[in-house]
Amino acid sequence: MDIKQVASFGASTAQGVGDFTEQGFIGRLGTLLDKPSLNFGIGGNTTRDMLARLADLNIPEDSLVIVSLGINDVARINEDNPNRVPLEEYKENVSKILDALLEKAQVFYKTQFPVDFENKGIDADFCRSYVKTALAVAQSKNIPSLDLIPLLEAHGNWQAFLAADGIHFNDDGHAFMAQALFTALQALPQ
Repeated sequence: MDIKQVASFGASTAQGVGDFTEQGFIGRLGTLLDKPSLNFGIGGNTTRDMLARLADLNIPEDSLVIVSLGINDVARINEDNPNRVPLEEYKENVSKILDALLEKAQVFYKTQFPVDFENKGIDADFCRSYVKTALAVAQSKNIPSLDLIPLLEAHGNWQAFLAADGIHFNDDGHAFMAQALFTALQALPQ
Protein backbone atom coordinates (compact mmCIF):
# COMPACT_ATOMS: atom_id res chain seq x y z
CA MET A 1 0.00 0.00 0.00
CA ASP A 2 1.60 3.20 -1.18
CA ILE A 3 0.75 5.89 1.37
CA LYS A 4 2.58 8.82 2.89
CA GLN A 5 0.49 9.15 6.05
CA VAL A 6 -2.26 7.43 7.96
CA ALA A 7 -5.34 9.23 9.24
CA SER A 8 -8.30 8.46 11.45
CA PHE A 9 -11.84 9.65 10.82
CA GLY A 10 -14.75 9.22 13.19
CA ALA A 11 -15.72 10.07 16.75
CA SER A 12 -13.92 9.79 20.10
CA THR A 13 -12.25 6.45 19.38
CA ALA A 14 -10.74 7.90 16.20
CA GLN A 15 -9.72 10.91 18.28
CA GLY A 16 -7.87 8.65 20.72
CA VAL A 17 -9.94 9.27 23.84
CA GLY A 18 -8.83 6.96 26.65
CA ASP A 19 -5.20 6.79 25.51
CA PHE A 20 -3.06 9.11 27.56
CA THR A 21 0.35 8.25 26.15
CA GLU A 22 0.41 8.00 22.35
CA GLN A 23 -2.56 9.82 20.76
CA GLY A 24 -4.76 6.76 20.43
CA PHE A 25 -4.58 3.91 18.00
CA ILE A 26 -3.85 6.23 15.07
CA GLY A 27 -0.70 7.68 16.65
CA ARG A 28 0.43 4.18 17.56
CA LEU A 29 -0.36 2.87 14.06
CA GLY A 30 1.63 5.72 12.53
CA THR A 31 4.60 4.68 14.65
CA LEU A 32 4.25 1.02 13.60
CA LEU A 33 4.03 2.03 9.92
CA ASP A 34 6.75 4.66 10.28
CA LYS A 35 4.34 7.22 8.77
CA PRO A 36 2.97 10.51 10.09
CA SER A 37 -0.52 10.26 11.52
CA LEU A 38 -3.40 12.70 11.13
CA ASN A 39 -6.38 12.73 13.43
CA PHE A 40 -9.83 13.69 12.17
CA GLY A 41 -11.78 12.27 15.10
CA ILE A 42 -14.20 14.42 17.07
CA GLY A 43 -15.67 13.06 20.29
CA GLY A 44 -19.44 12.90 20.46
CA ASN A 45 -19.94 12.86 16.69
CA THR A 46 -22.68 10.74 15.20
CA THR A 47 -22.66 9.81 11.53
CA ARG A 48 -24.88 12.87 10.95
CA ASP A 49 -22.15 15.09 12.40
CA MET A 50 -19.49 13.32 10.37
CA LEU A 51 -21.43 13.82 7.15
CA ALA A 52 -21.77 17.51 7.89
CA ARG A 53 -18.01 18.00 8.22
CA LEU A 54 -16.86 15.85 5.29
CA ALA A 55 -16.88 18.67 2.74
CA ASP A 56 -14.40 20.69 4.81
CA LEU A 57 -12.12 17.75 5.53
CA ASN A 58 -8.63 18.31 4.16
CA ILE A 59 -7.20 14.82 3.82
CA PRO A 60 -4.15 14.52 1.56
CA GLU A 61 -4.88 12.09 -1.29
CA ASP A 62 -1.81 10.00 -0.50
CA SER A 63 -3.30 9.09 2.89
CA LEU A 64 -4.83 5.93 4.23
CA VAL A 65 -7.93 6.83 6.24
CA ILE A 66 -8.95 4.45 9.00
CA VAL A 67 -12.68 4.94 9.53
CA SER A 68 -13.58 4.41 13.15
CA LEU A 69 -17.25 5.11 13.71
CA GLY A 70 -18.17 5.31 17.35
CA ILE A 71 -21.12 4.24 19.37
CA ASN A 72 -22.82 7.63 19.44
CA ASP A 73 -25.50 6.68 16.89
CA VAL A 74 -26.80 3.75 18.97
CA ALA A 75 -29.83 4.50 21.16
CA ARG A 76 -29.55 3.66 24.82
CA ILE A 77 -32.13 1.61 26.71
CA ASN A 78 -34.95 3.80 28.07
CA GLU A 79 -33.51 6.91 26.44
CA ASP A 80 -35.30 9.43 24.29
CA ASN A 81 -32.45 11.27 22.61
CA PRO A 82 -33.18 12.75 19.17
CA ASN A 83 -29.46 12.85 18.38
CA ARG A 84 -29.30 9.04 18.15
CA VAL A 85 -29.48 7.76 14.59
CA PRO A 86 -31.89 4.98 13.55
CA LEU A 87 -30.27 1.94 11.96
CA GLU A 88 -31.52 2.54 8.41
CA GLU A 89 -30.33 6.16 8.43
CA TYR A 90 -27.04 5.00 9.97
CA LYS A 91 -26.56 2.56 7.09
CA GLU A 92 -27.14 5.35 4.54
CA ASN A 93 -24.81 7.70 6.42
CA VAL A 94 -22.02 5.12 6.58
CA SER A 95 -22.35 4.55 2.85
CA LYS A 96 -22.14 8.29 2.11
CA ILE A 97 -19.18 8.75 4.47
CA LEU A 98 -17.24 5.92 2.87
CA ASP A 99 -18.02 7.12 -0.66
CA ALA A 100 -16.87 10.65 0.17
CA LEU A 101 -13.66 9.43 1.78
CA LEU A 102 -12.91 7.13 -1.17
CA GLU A 103 -12.90 10.24 -3.37
CA LYS A 104 -10.17 11.74 -1.18
CA ALA A 105 -7.87 8.84 -0.23
CA GLN A 106 -7.49 5.13 0.36
CA VAL A 107 -9.88 3.85 3.02
CA PHE A 108 -9.80 1.07 5.60
CA TYR A 109 -12.77 0.35 7.89
CA LYS A 110 -12.60 -0.99 11.43
CA THR A 111 -15.60 -1.89 13.53
CA GLN A 112 -16.68 -0.60 16.90
CA PHE A 113 -15.49 -2.71 19.82
CA PRO A 114 -17.61 -4.00 22.73
CA VAL A 115 -18.15 -1.63 25.65
CA ASP A 116 -19.54 -2.00 29.17
CA PHE A 117 -23.01 -2.49 27.70
CA GLU A 118 -24.95 -3.09 30.90
CA ASN A 119 -23.57 -0.14 32.85
CA LYS A 120 -23.87 2.19 29.85
CA GLY A 121 -27.51 1.28 29.18
CA ILE A 122 -26.81 -0.20 25.75
CA ASP A 123 -28.39 -3.37 24.44
CA ALA A 124 -25.44 -5.47 23.22
CA ASP A 125 -27.37 -7.19 20.42
CA PHE A 126 -28.82 -3.88 19.22
CA CYS A 127 -25.33 -2.37 19.18
CA ARG A 128 -23.98 -5.35 17.27
CA SER A 129 -26.65 -4.79 14.60
CA TYR A 130 -25.01 -1.40 13.95
CA VAL A 131 -21.56 -3.00 13.88
CA LYS A 132 -22.68 -5.66 11.39
CA THR A 133 -24.51 -3.12 9.22
CA ALA A 134 -21.52 -0.79 8.88
CA LEU A 135 -19.15 -3.68 8.22
CA ALA A 136 -21.46 -5.00 5.49
CA VAL A 137 -21.59 -1.56 3.87
CA ALA A 138 -17.78 -1.31 3.85
CA GLN A 139 -17.41 -4.81 2.45
CA SER A 140 -20.01 -4.12 -0.27
CA LYS A 141 -17.71 -1.31 -1.44
CA ASN A 142 -14.67 -3.63 -1.40
CA ILE A 143 -13.10 -1.54 1.36
CA PRO A 144 -10.56 -3.55 3.36
CA SER A 145 -11.99 -4.04 6.83
CA LEU A 146 -11.24 -5.35 10.28
CA ASP A 147 -13.90 -6.68 12.63
CA LEU A 148 -12.46 -6.13 16.10
CA ILE A 149 -15.14 -8.07 17.98
CA PRO A 150 -13.99 -11.62 17.07
CA LEU A 151 -10.37 -10.62 17.72
CA LEU A 152 -11.26 -9.30 21.14
CA GLU A 153 -13.41 -12.29 21.99
CA ALA A 154 -10.54 -14.60 20.99
CA HIS A 155 -8.17 -12.54 23.15
CA GLY A 156 -10.29 -13.27 26.18
CA ASN A 157 -10.22 -10.52 28.78
CA TRP A 158 -11.05 -7.61 26.47
CA GLN A 159 -12.71 -5.79 29.39
CA ALA A 160 -9.18 -5.02 30.65
CA PHE A 161 -8.84 -2.79 27.57
CA LEU A 162 -11.70 -0.51 28.67
CA ALA A 163 -10.97 2.88 30.17
CA ALA A 164 -12.64 3.78 33.45
CA ASP A 165 -15.60 5.32 31.58
CA GLY A 166 -16.52 1.88 30.16
CA ILE A 167 -17.01 3.26 26.65
CA HIS A 168 -13.49 3.97 25.38
CA PHE A 169 -10.34 1.92 25.24
CA ASN A 170 -7.40 2.63 27.54
CA ASP A 171 -3.74 2.75 26.50
CA ASP A 172 -3.55 -1.05 26.25
CA GLY A 173 -6.75 -1.17 24.20
CA HIS A 174 -5.47 1.44 21.74
CA ALA A 175 -2.20 -0.51 21.49
CA PHE A 176 -4.19 -3.68 20.74
CA MET A 177 -6.18 -1.89 18.02
CA ALA A 178 -3.05 -0.41 16.47
CA GLN A 179 -1.35 -3.81 16.36
CA ALA A 180 -4.46 -5.49 14.93
CA LEU A 181 -4.70 -2.81 12.24
CA PHE A 182 -0.98 -3.05 11.49
CA THR A 183 -1.28 -6.82 11.05
CA ALA A 184 -4.34 -6.45 8.82
CA LEU A 185 -2.67 -3.78 6.68
CA GLN A 186 0.49 -5.88 6.29
CA ALA A 187 -1.67 -8.75 4.97
CA LEU A 188 -3.21 -6.62 2.20
CA PRO A 189 -1.94 -7.07 -1.35
CA GLN A 190 0.74 -4.45 -2.05
